[in-house]
Amino acid sequence: NVWWRNTKRNYRMEIIDSHIHIGNLSDEETITPEQVREQLTSWGVSGGLMIPIAKRGGNDNLRIHTTLYANAIKAGFDVALYANPQMLDVSPDLSHFLNFQFKALKIHPDAVIFSDQLIYQVCEIATFLKLPLMIHTGANDCCHAGRFETFIQQYPELKFVLCHARPSAEAFPLMMKYPNVWIDIAFLPFHDLSVNFTKDIEDRILFGTDYPANRWFPHLGDETEWYQQQITSIIKTFPSEVAEKMLCQNYNRLFTK
Repeated sequence: NVWWRNTKRNYRMEIIDSHIHIGNLSDEETITPEQVREQLTSWGVSGGLMIPIAKRGGNDNLRIHTTLYANAIKAGFDVALYANPQMLDVSPDLSHFLNFQFKALKIHPDAVIFSDQLIYQVCEIATFLKLPLMIHTGANDCCHAGRFETFIQQYPELKFVLCHARPSAEAFPLMMKYPNVWIDIAFLPFHDLSVNFTKDIEDRILFGTDYPANRWFPHLGDETEWYQQQITSIIKTFPSEVAEKMLCQNYNRLFTK
C-alpha cells in the first residue's frame, strides 16, 4: 500500500493494473515481467494482469507465449491467455494452452481477423472455464464495442471486459444495458470516463493502462508522469470509495477466486 497525495486528500490503498503487456514491443525491444515489476513497484502499483503483446496478422510464437506466462507468474503477476485463430486451429478448445492458472481470456480482433463464428467459439470456451473474456475495442468496424452486443446478450453468465471502452458512445450504453459488461480504462480519454460515469457502473470499471504501449506514442511524454497521471486523475476526480473500487477492489472481485 502506498500513500497517494494531492492538494485535497491523502489516500492509502492498493493499486492493481488490469492491462499490462509483455513480449516484443518492437523488433528491437522486448519487455520482460521483471522490467515491468521494477517500474510498477516504483510507481506504487502492487501488480496486475499480464498479456502477451499481439502481433499484427496473428503470427504469434506460441512457444514464446508459454515462456512469457511462466515468467510472469514467477514475477508475481496474474496472467490472461491471449487467444487468436492460430491457437484455436491448433487446439480448438484451447486445452493445449491451459497449463497455467489463467485469470481471463483475451482476444484482439483489430490485430487479427476474428469471424463471428470464432468469437462464438471463444465465448463457449470462456463460459466453460468460467473466465472473463477481455476484448480489445476500437474505432474500426472489426472491433468497435457495439459489434459485440450480440455475444454479450447471448452469454449473460459470461463477463465481458471491453478493453479501452471504445468508442465510449457504444461501450458505456452497453454497460448500462447489460450487467455482465465491464470495461478497463486503458487509453480511454479521462473526459469520456468522467462524463459517462454513474453509480450503476462503478463496480465494473477497471484501472488499466496498456503499459508499456504508451511507448508507441511519443506525444504522451515522460513514462512515469504519464503512468502516474492515470492514477491521480481517478483519485482527484472521484470520492475515495469509488477510486478504491476502480484502482483495486473491482480487480479483486473479477479476477481473484
